[in-house]
Order: sequence, then structure tokens, then C-alpha cells
Amino acid sequence: MIIALDLETTWVNSKKDKILEVALIKFDENTFEIIDTFSTLINPEIPIPEVISNITNIFDSDVKNAPVFDENIIKIIKNFIWDLPILWHNTNFDRDFLIENGVLIEKNLVLDTFFLSNIIFFEEKSLNLWNLCEVLNLKLEDAHRALNDTKATILLFEEIIKQFKSLDIKQKKLLNFLFSMWDKDLFSLYKKLLSLDVENLSKEEFTKTILNKVKKQNKIEIKDKIKLDLNQDTIKEVLQKLPNSEIRENQLFMAKAILDSILNDKKLLIEAPTWVWKTFAYLIPSILKSVKTWEQVIISTNTKNLQDQIFYKDLEFLQKNLWYDFTYSKLKWKKNYLSISKYFEYLEENQFLSNEEVSFFSKITLWILKTTYWELDELTLYPNEYFLSRELSWDDLGVLSDENEFKNYEFLFKARIKAQNSNIVIVNHSLLIQDSISSQSLFKEVKNLIIDEAHNLEDTTTDASIESFSLSFLKDLLNKILNSLKKLKYKVDNLDIDFDNLYNQITFLFDILTEFANKKNTYWNEVFDLLIDKTFFIENKEINNLKEKIEINFIEIFNKLSIIPDNIYSKIKQDIKTLENILSVIGISLNQWNLDRYIPIFQIKKEEKILLYTVLIPWNTLKNILWDKVDNIILTSATLSINDSFDYIKHTLKLDDFNFLKLETDFDYEKQALLFIPNDLWSIKYQNTKIFDFCLDFLKIVMWKTLMLFTSYSSIKDTYLHLNLELKKSWISLLAQWVWWSKYKILNHFLASSNNSVLLWTDSFWEWIDIPGDNLKYLIIYKFPFLVPNDPILQARWKLYNNAFLEYSIPKAIIKTKQWFWRLIRTKKDNWIVVLLDDRFYSTSWWDIMKNSFPWDIKIKNWNSKDFLEILKNKLN
Repeated sequence: MIIALDLETTWVNSKKDKILEVALIKFDENTFEIIDTFSTLINPEIPIPEVISNITNIFDSDVKNAPVFDENIIKIIKNFIWDLPILWHNTNFDRDFLIENGVLIEKNLVLDTFFLSNIIFFEEKSLNLWNLCEVLNLKLEDAHRALNDTKATILLFEEIIKQFKSLDIKQKKLLNFLFSMWDKDLFSLYKKLLSLDVENLSKEEFTKTILNKVKKQNKIEIKDKIKLDLNQDTIKEVLQKLPNSEIRENQLFMAKAILDSILNDKKLLIEAPTWVWKTFAYLIPSILKSVKTWEQVIISTNTKNLQDQIFYKDLEFLQKNLWYDFTYSKLKWKKNYLSISKYFEYLEENQFLSNEEVSFFSKITLWILKTTYWELDELTLYPNEYFLSRELSWDDLGVLSDENEFKNYEFLFKARIKAQNSNIVIVNHSLLIQDSISSQSLFKEVKNLIIDEAHNLEDTTTDASIESFSLSFLKDLLNKILNSLKKLKYKVDNLDIDFDNLYNQITFLFDILTEFANKKNTYWNEVFDLLIDKTFFIENKEINNLKEKIEINFIEIFNKLSIIPDNIYSKIKQDIKTLENILSVIGISLNQWNLDRYIPIFQIKKEEKILLYTVLIPWNTLKNILWDKVDNIILTSATLSINDSFDYIKHTLKLDDFNFLKLETDFDYEKQALLFIPNDLWSIKYQNTKIFDFCLDFLKIVMWKTLMLFTSYSSIKDTYLHLNLELKKSWISLLAQWVWWSKYKILNHFLASSNNSVLLWTDSFWEWIDIPGDNLKYLIIYKFPFLVPNDPILQARWKLYNNAFLEYSIPKAIIKTKQWFWRLIRTKKDNWIVVLLDDRFYSTSWWDIMKNSFPWDIKIKNWNSKDFLEILKNKLN
């Protein structure tokens, strides 16, 4: 028999939060028949947080007369559980709460459906209990109540057992090998339940089985150039012959302009609105030029999601339907690729695996048997797995050396070989920038570059240029070097003492930065970003002496490490390079003469402290690594101009040598969309009830297919708490990014039930997804997306302008708002209502400029909210 158990609690900290509900079910592990149950609400003796009541539907009134968690409840639970194995979904959470409250179950064996789902359902984006039940068609009701969650866990466990039993013999042998490196009692229990009682593999057999699947990278044959009369008529002919497509004048015009540019070594920026199908407009000329000349074309997108969309959807379609044979590939940053040598090395060096390691390596192993493109982001990684993934992913190109016996099996090696021999390579902006900055760039010889979503280039360059470290990272790194040398049985005299001195010096440096930050952090926020400016150096004159002492200590350490024999040094080479990078971060961040080139920042994130820097002027970086080096460059996006002018983007990205082209939209916004701005809801600066009441009334009228966009999680939280319980009465689901769902679960749930769902998202989430068809009809914009005034990057860049708010902040907000809007209407049949709650649109001196965020011909109504709601109600009824 097995005990399934679930708790509801007042929050997530087992040491200070309270248990609200307990449910226990005893069932037969062979038949899954329920033998006995016990459940009860618990009086926590504290008010239940509003958000918990929203999630669980448990209110103070429900637990008023319930028992407290006392010796009587503890005795009932102990007697029910006895010494039986306990089944949970995500063990640590509930187990920690019970132990903290006196239910001593440390010796009971644990079965965890999250642990098992992470292995068997490794392709799932969310392992939330109810998401898995939904995906597996395990129908249940009332999520987030303990007894129902317990029943769901049993049903999920039964399905997991079936899935493990259905694995082929090779998969079972590999899993059996990994499970055998685990706790003996747990191995015995899981082996029996999961039918892993198969022949034991030796390490050599395990390695051979994996390598047989991965296979060596063989030399790729280069395709011959194609004789092709390449001109603008060719473009039209190709577009006309594609199946299920219609010639769009804007698309044809854009494709011809791109062809002219890449044939004549020009640089071109094109603003192409929605419905142009700009992806085909740049893919087709790129393919035709490449097959004719065998000049490779690099295409960069803003996100890995869009990168995958072009790869799996658009290029696959063109390869099937173009009569020109071409090759294509995608490439991501090196840390997206598992290192096979490190995978084997980790298992060789660790004779026993923890729970997290067994789950992670089992998942990775089943994934290796299936993956085609070898990218770790095909998997969803959970907090305890990030360290392991970093240990197994690429951290330097030394793994590609001939000294690595698995070089030809390495996933990054295979991906790069394929990319080097492809006509079209799809990358993302982050990889493009980081690689171009690198001294070992893959794209040194690139002649043709197309950058989609180019409006993101400034921010991407800023992020890609960040170099940073934290105290905890430094401590882990120093310990890792010492442990590596210990394993290699090599001793460096007094290295541990040198490391301690270095760590203490840098801790003292961070203390000085913390003290200065606390003076600036007037509201004592737990998260605070400090711009290290001239004021810091004026008030902390001793910083230069401390920095010099740290640098001297570093040099002495590097001198000691430099005389290590090569065979030992090669094992810690990357860690030493990382240590050198930390020295560089300190040197650049704490040199006041670098303030005209870099933005140094000190971050305080609760207990974590981070020193970092990035570039002050991104366009200098772009000019040095791309504009001055690549012959043919196309930049495109739907949102590059402001009021029909490219001045802002031209200045921000330093596009002096570019030509500019703006394509007009085919949509009739006057007929297809309405922008409503209520004029009687008071200021958006305050969380006032009039705004929440309006949103509630609006959503009760439209009932569905609505997206609410916010610029902060706190605004989402406040809105959710004000609306959720009332909307539940109307059977409307609020899917809030802030609450607890993963973005994948929110999106999947919405797509499956948009007829009674409302999305509450941040702007960054909106750029991540694409909601097709008729699933969205209404957009509520809570606030214009201005950058936060205390953002240190904004503070530093403001100094570059005469009127920074008008010249920098407003244009950035306009571009982002335009992005929100252009992502709405996708066809000429779409009709939209957009509500803007930001009263600053009509109450400030810059409202007339902000009107450029919206299509020029859209109807804008600035009415009384009650009148608008009445008109809307009559129209929909």
C-alpha cells in the first residue's frame, strides 16, 4: 500500500507559514484501488492571505471552526501513514511543512510524481499537476483543494507507471543504470514499480549505447551552385508559384527591394507592417542569392521562439515548395548545447547520485535518444537543474580540441558543422551580438545579414554586453577550483589561503558598495539597482587602493596557477578564465575613467549582491562589429518609425550608411479598431477602485477573449486580487502571469478556453507569444510602457541627451506601444476594441506625441466610462 498526501498552506515558507488543509488517501499500488481517506481543514490561527483564498477558495470563515494543527491531528496523520511509502507531487514542499509541524516522516520512503514526470514527460513545458492531468485527459475538478489534488496525484501516478512500462528495452536499461547509482532502498522501490528489472549495463555498455544514438559528425558534401537568372522577375515568379499564397503588393515590393540591396552591397532598413508576410519577403531573396553564389545568409531574430518558428514552419514550407534545392540550419549560443564529454565525465566522477541528479540525468538521457537538433532549450529546466545544466553545457571552445575523444559526437560541433555548410542560418540577436564580440566568432566572414525585429537591437546589445559576478558565484568558483585540484591530486601551496584573502577583500568591496547603495535606497527596497557614478568615487576615495590590492592578489594567484602542468591546467582552464573575467569586471566597473564607455551597476537582490557593467552606447558596438564589417545588411520590423520619421532609430543604432523604406499597412483601422480612453477614472498612478470597477464591468460585458497588458507584476497582482473572486461568479477565468502558472500553461489553457478567459500579462510576455485566429478580441493597456526612472541604464543614457524624456524615453515607449498594437490585427477580417487606462494620454503636455503610438486612422474616443460601457453592452447584446 501507498499513502498519497497533499496540503494547502498559507504560503510557501514551511518555517513561518501555516497548514490550511490536509488530505490523505491510502491506495493499493497494483490496482490503484482507494482503501481509506482522511481530510480536514485546519485553522491556521492567522488571517488567510487574500491571494491564497483566491487560489484555493478557502476563506477565514471556512476554517473558523476547524481544528488547529495540534497533537491530535499529528497523531491521526501518523497513524494513517504508519511506515508506508508516501506519494506526493513535488515532495519537498509538503514534506517540509509536515516535519516542521511535528509529523516526523523522515524515514518513510518517498514517491514523487513530479520527479517521475520530469523523466517520462520530459517534453512537457509545464509539470504542474493539473496541467499534466489536462494534457493526459485525466478529468478532475476543483484544483488547489487538498483531497482533489491527492486524487489527481494518484491518477497521474497510475498513468506514469503505464508510460514507464511501455518504454523499450534500451530505454529501460539506460534508466536502470542511472537509478542504480541512487539510494538503494529507493532504487529497489522504484525498480519494482516502474518495471526497470532488466539487465544491468556496465559503464562501457552505457557509453556505447549513447554514442550509437548520437553518432559521429561526418563531413557534409557541399552542394553545387545553381545556374540562375536572378532578377526581380524571378522573385515575382517564385511568389506566384508558391501553393496557397497570394501576391501581396507590399510583400513583392519588399522582396524586390531586399534582392536589389543584397545584389548591390547595400544596407537597407525596412518598416513592414503586419500582413506583409515579411518573413517570406526576406527568405526568398536570401535563398535565391545563396544557391546562385553560395554566399551564406545569416538571419537573426529577436527571440529563440521566433527563431524556431522560422526554422520549423517557414523554411520547412519553402524547402518543400521551392524548386531550388537549398540547405538551412539554426544555431544558438554554446550553452544551449549539452557536452557529451561532460555528460560522461560527470557520471564517471560521481558514483552516487542525488534525487535531483537521478531525475535530471534520466531526463537528459531519454532526450538524447530522441533529439534531432541537440538544443537544451528543448527541455524545461527547473531551479535545482540549472546548476547541473551549466555543468554539462558548453563553457568554452576547448572541448572542440582534438584532445577530446568525443569531439565528433559533441552537439555544438555537429550544429556548427551543419551551420557552416548551410545556405541559410537562423540565429537570434543575443547570439549574433555575443558571437560578433567574441574573438572566436563564427561569423567573421559573413557577407549577408538580415536582422528581423530590429527595434530590439539596442536592448539586445545592452543585455548581450553585460559582464557580471556575484559573491555566491565567486565563492562557488573558488571552491570548484580547489575541489578540482583535490580530485586531480595536485596541490598548490597556500592556494586556499589566497582564495580566502581574495574572497574577504571582495566581500569588503561589496560592503562599501552596499553601504553607498543603502543611502540611495530611500525606500529600503529588497531589490535595488545602483548606478555607480562619479558621486560614488568622490565619496569613496579609498576604493582605488582596495581595487589595487584585489588586483595584486589576483595576479599572485594567476602566477601560482600558471605553473601547473598542462594536463592538470587544461582541466581547470575554463574556471581560471572565469576568474580572469571577474577581475575584468572589477577593473572596468570601478574605474571612473570608464564612465564615458560603460555603465557600472551594483545590484542588491535580497541576499544576493551582483557587480556588473554593460556598454553605455550600444550603437558603437553595433558599428564596430556589424555595420563596418558586413557588406549587405537588411534591418526590418513592423515598428521602426515614429510619425513617419526614422530619425530615432537612425540615431539610436547609428545607421548613417543605410537606406530607408516604409511600407504602408493594408488594414483599415478606422473600420477595424476602436481606441477608448476613459476620462473619469482618476490617475493611473494610484491603484484606485474606479479603475478596477471599470475593468470588472467591462469584462462582465465582453466575457472572453481579452488581454490585459501591464508593465509590472505588482499591478497584475493588485488587479487579480480585486477582480478574480467576482469574475469567478460569472465563470470567467483570470489567467494571471503573476500567480503561479508557467507561461506555457497559461497560454495552453487560454487557447483551449478563450471563450471564458482573460489574460493578465506583462509586456515582455506579450512579445514572447503569438495568439492566432479569433482567440483575442479586446486589449486593455494598463499603462504606457515607460522605462522606470530609477533604472541605472536609463539614468546613464539620459545624460547623452539634451532633453532625454522627449528624445529617448518617449520614443522608446512609442515603439513598444506600437509593438503591442501591431501584434493585434493580423487579417482584414479582424475587429478590435482597445482600452487605454493611462490618463496621462490626455492630461499631460506630451499626449499629442504619444498619439504616434497608434495608427493614424484609428478612431479614438475619450468618453465617460459609464457611457462607453452602456454603448458596448447594447452593441454586444
